[in-house]
Amino acid sequence: MKKIVIGLTTFCLLITLSNYVYSADKENKVKGHTIKVDKSAKDWVGTPPVKENTWTISKGEYIFRDAKKDDVGAGKYEYPTNEAFGRCADLREFRVTCDDKNLYMLIRFNAPNEWWAPFCIIGIDRDGAYGKTGRYQVLAQGDLDYINPDEGVYAELKVAPELSCGRVIAIYSCFRGRVWDAKGTLLARKRGEDNDTKGFLIDDDNVSTIEVAIPYKIIGDPRGRVWRFIVATGLEDGGHIREMAKETSEWHGGGGIGGGEEGEADPDVYDLACKSSELQTEELSSYKKHSPKGDPDAFATIEKSYLTVRFAK
Repeated sequence: MKKIVIGLTTFCLLITLSNYVYSADKENKVKGHTIKVDKSAKDWVGTPPVKENTWTISKGEYIFRDAKKDDVGAGKYEYPTNEAFGRCADLREFRVTCDDKNLYMLIRFNAPNEWWAPFCIIGIDRDGAYGKTGRYQVLAQGDLDYINPDEGVYAELKVAPELSCGRVIAIYSCFRGRVWDAKGTLLARKRGEDNDTKGFLIDDDNVSTIEVAIPYKIIGDPRGRVWRFIVATGLEDGGHIREMAKETSEWHGGGGIGGGEEGEADPDVYDLACKSSELQTEELSSYKKHSPKGDPDAFATIEKSYLTVRFAK
């Protein structure tokens, strides 16, 4: 009997200590390390949390583990019937680290059937309230009168004033991407061409895992600061995010409100980095159905679906 009591006491002590270590780890700040952006993610060495929709800091990396099969957008989103898409917008993991020159990110999706299919939008609130109106809150919507991939992402998604983003990033097709400032001005571009922005690097490890490096001269220096990341995923379409429709078809997902035309108020987002599936559905459902196309006042508003990353000096 005494052995049983000692065993139970030891077990409870271990559980308590493990919980303490996990909690203490969460108080740590990202100290960071250099990542080589190539065809391998082996230099991302941190251990992700066991529980879904939680985060940890491990070996200099902020790591968020997203729930599997929660990629239902505003609640009932379906994928296009073309087999290229699979469930490619299902976010599985998001990591952040840094060194003395660059911010590094890793985005891991459920394995796509085609290399070009996933699309990821990352908004970064660098100071808590960069701006409070218009394009300071809308995540790189762009100009609907002249649809150019460099102009925006057209996701019909915005954030609350206190989350207004100083930078918005689009990552797609495994190696392509763009960075805008708060006013929608294009700061950097990566398309595998001679005029790519120097230092802005994107590459994949087996298609489903994307590595990104962005120099501080473009993104800003996070060291010693607290940044909040809004991470949203969808499907690629000619350099911007693919529109949702009411009915599912070969090239448009179903569960939206219209015919798959640009600017309809339903957000073209399947998944968010978020603490719960219920909150994700609530926030992506916060759009106004009956409104003019492209009206930011009608867009779904993100208020709580963000990741807070504290960087060491």
